[in-house]
Amino acid sequence: MKFLNSLLFVALIMLVACGGSDTATTSTDDNSTTSATTPEESTPYSAQSDAPQNSALRYPWVTNLNIRSAPNTGGEVVTTAQPADELELIETSDKKEALVLRGVLYEEPWVKVKTPDGKEGWVFGGAVKRADEAKGNDPIEDTKFSFPVFGQYDLSQWRKVKEGPMDSEGDFDYHEAVYTNAGQTLTITNYGGEYGYGYTYELKGSSGDLIKKRRFSFSNDGREMEETVADYTSSPPKEYTRRQTSPKPSFQLNAKPMMARGEWTEQPLSEEASAASTSNRMGLLYDGSGRCTGLDPEDTGCSCSFRMSESDYQSTVLSADYAGNACVSIDGQKQVLAGSWQSHGNLQDPWIKLSDERSTLFNDDAPFGNYEMMVELLTQALLTVDRIPDQVSIENKQTGMFVREVRDMGTDAVAKARQLKKNGERGSDAYFHFENEQYVVIIKANNDKASAGDSGVGYRGEITITTKDGTLVDQRIIWGSCGC
Repeated sequence: MKFLNSLLFVALIMLVACGGSDTATTSTDDNSTTSATTPEESTPYSAQSDAPQNSALRYPWVTNLNIRSAPNTGGEVVTTAQPADELELIETSDKKEALVLRGVLYEEPWVKVKTPDGKEGWVFGGAVKRADEAKGNDPIEDTKFSFPVFGQYDLSQWRKVKEGPMDSEGDFDYHEAVYTNAGQTLTITNYGGEYGYGYTYELKGSSGDLIKKRRFSFSNDGREMEETVADYTSSPPKEYTRRQTSPKPSFQLNAKPMMARGEWTEQPLSEEASAASTSNRMGLLYDGSGRCTGLDPEDTGCSCSFRMSESDYQSTVLSADYAGNACVSIDGQKQVLAGSWQSHGNLQDPWIKLSDERSTLFNDDAPFGNYEMMVELLTQALLTVDRIPDQVSIENKQTGMFVREVRDMGTDAVAKARQLKKNGERGSDAYFHFENEQYVVIIKANNDKASAGDSGVGYRGEITITTKDGTLVDQRIIWGSCGC
């Protein structure tokens, strides 16, 4: 959808870009592994040996580190160094350079060093560390990788059950691969383009419950990376997040970063997010199983879209057009629903206008004929005002039973809103109500500038899906936007 397309990152990338080879090192790396159970970099060198704490010494954290004749990647290779080698620091270059090593972006100066056998040359500062410095990570390969918190994986031991392109959203290209092993399922998806790219890793148990989820995104517009890992195995479930800025867009770097570098922030997952991890009945809308029918086929109109992640724009779970049609995925099946949505930011009297040509609610098309939905829409609007009026304002240019029905709706909504307000419930900036013969989908959302598109309104709120008899299907926090 147009407003969403401007937000989404657009370029085709490989399933998992290998960051082990770069212009500052050779492509040969060691087979050692780092801890994947805590959000840390690799262990300081001093913890691995009895090396003296000499601030003038530097240690490579990659194998076969190129030592060059000049402080740049074009310098002639003088010799190479290994992680156990002590390199004596002689000089530091004036300027920093941004290079990606093993999927991590380092912005550091080059340093001139002397090897144990007396040779001198320049190495990129990001590839070496002090004895007491935690720095570095294992190589990131297509089927073998280790990410802090998320875990360490060798997919050669897993069975690949699915791989291929997914349905694209606008100019997006998506790719998905699914692996299984010992009752667990690991799904890896990626998207990308000139505006950036991203990866999502989801690990689920045999019953479909979410164990861990990792998201990484690189925005070329903001030149920022974000890495988030949700761990549902801890008690309470926790979410780890870290961000890193880049001096260049991704296409100007020597390789694509796969991890952010910096301090982690830790916080418990919300009750809603924790509860949602045990449901998983609502799925991604564009998951490779085909588009929903029932929406604007030419994608030329105004529309709304909501996603499960604030920054992961491939995690769309609901799309709707301004004609009152919506689409969601429940239990792997696409569901087309009809209904209405209302923005309560600029309520103006009269709320309802009745005429021979058009009947409107808050100046938008209203679902007249669905009495219960109309009452609910009116109720939600009444909850947003400071004082609930005795009746809903109506501009009447029609006659007959239709007018009386609308007045009854207003009376019922006033009574319901007063009772809800007495119970402490408050309204939201926008309210969405869609349903079909099986399900009811309701979104209550407040304005969120960070989620807005180039032309539209951004939202953060909660989506609730129930069956028609009121049984809860799924409930989550979501982000989205509506616009043209």
